[in-house]
Amino acid sequence: MRIMQINSSWGWSGGQNQVLTLSEGLDKKGHFVVIVTPENSELSRRAKARGLFVQEVYMKKEYNIGAVRKLKRLMKELKIDLANAHKPLPFSLGSPAAAMAKVPVFVVSRRVSFPIGRNALSAWKWRNYKIDGIISVSQQIKRGLVKFGYDSDMIEVIYSGTDIHRFHPGIEGQRIRAEFGASRDTKIITKLANYFDWKGYSVFLESAARIVKEEPFTLFLCVGNRTDYYPQMKEMARKLKIGDHVIFTGFRTDVPEIIAASDVTVNCALRGEGLAGVLRESLAMEVPVVSSDAGGNSELVDDHVTGRLVPKGDVEATTNAILELLHDPSSGLIMARRGRDRVMSEFTDEVMIEKTELFYRQLMDRYERKKGRPSR
Repeated sequence: MRIMQINSSWGWSGGQNQVLTLSEGLDKKGHFVVIVTPENSELSRRAKARGLFVQEVYMKKEYNIGAVRKLKRLMKELKIDLANAHKPLPFSLGSPAAAMAKVPVFVVSRRVSFPIGRNALSAWKWRNYKIDGIISVSQQIKRGLVKFGYDSDMIEVIYSGTDIHRFHPGIEGQRIRAEFGASRDTKIITKLANYFDWKGYSVFLESAARIVKEEPFTLFLCVGNRTDYYPQMKEMARKLKIGDHVIFTGFRTDVPEIIAASDVTVNCALRGEGLAGVLRESLAMEVPVVSSDAGGNSELVDDHVTGRLVPKGDVEATTNAILELLHDPSSGLIMARRGRDRVMSEFTDEVMIEKTELFYRQLMDRYERKKGRPSR
């Protein structure tokens, strides 16, 4: 197959990493793959470093006619069989381009559980633009798409992959503990998520304020890209009088070592979550997790089986779950090891690549049958 992957982000997060991993995997399987991304984006830099084919297109505003025309030209010149849009903007620009270029199959990947159609224009786009298949990263997202009106057989649930060669139990976290001045007795609780209010940082910080009263030798790491919400987070920590216990690290590239240094990792998302990457990565490393039940998190974190699952926005439940794991680390390790077994069977990069390739082939076969042609 001749495949185009489209992503519009300049920065780096889990979504961009999935595009890179998928593209590299499909390339190794012998498919022609082109990654379309903005000039000087982090995805462009990393993809080129791995020897992948990249085409740079300026994508900043929806309904940018120039971008649509360039995408259309690339699709025709490269004889693309299937294009996959990985964010809302590539969907807005890529779908009309694919329609005009007569690309057989256009796929949209959806990684968030926010409801579709919160505004009229978004609802119109999802109802009228060319979409031949949808990849959903959780069953929860699929249920939302079906509720919106899509046929179930258009949607394939494919969990995001985990690099089990990068995230594994053998990684050491001593360097991180030394960097942040953590003694042998210090407990480290970590939240890895970009600094947005909907990621539940208010819950995390309020829980931290309660935990330090019982466990004063505890350090809380907030790891992720800083945003306009960052000043509010710092002010919240100041008002809660936990400034000495909280470190806002910003973006880090040594995430495996940070997880290894942690006694517990926490996801406190309030809404919009697909299925948090930190849960997959932490469990792959056998580090205990506490997660809110937002989005598809419950599809990996089974309460008291593979981790602790708590109601989203519930500070008391979050606090109690973290304290439970701190006070009974052996129980937490048992749950984390079960979680690793689950990750190894359903959430690896290899599984994600295989399932995506299969779904692509099914969509291409469906297209060929409609045209009355033999399958490729």
